[in-house]
Amino acid sequence: VTIHDACNLPVGDTHGVSDPYVVCQIFGRESPEFQTKVIEQSLDPVWNEEHAIRSYTPGEALHFLILDEDNPVKESVTSNDFLGEVLLGSEEFYPQGFTGELRLENVPGGKPALLRLTIEVDEG
Repeated sequence: VTIHDACNLPVGDTHGVSDPYVVCQIFGRESPEFQTKVIEQSLDPVWNEEHAIRSYTPGEALHFLILDEDNPVKESVTSNDFLGEVLLGSEEFYPQGFTGELRLENVPGGKPALLRLTIEVDEG
């Protein structure tokens, strides 16, 4: 999975910006598969980070959350640190892979924020 960037994220800090990072989970599992680095003071962050998911089983959906670094992930995500999320069903990327923009859901303030990513499937 390559997390490229996001655009038009909501403001997460009192300073008018956010310190966003992405958490990827296999939907229904508690622990994250990976987390990107934090991009400080940006509403249009660029990560260009590649991560491998080794424990994936065909049919499982991937859940991407964008959070504000002021409140790292805990047992539950609060509205103060949550910037948006998207659930990508297995049929969208398995086995053919995926490259594109995904509109974030449940974005505070309803802004039309996007996450751009690539998923390459290696069945070996």
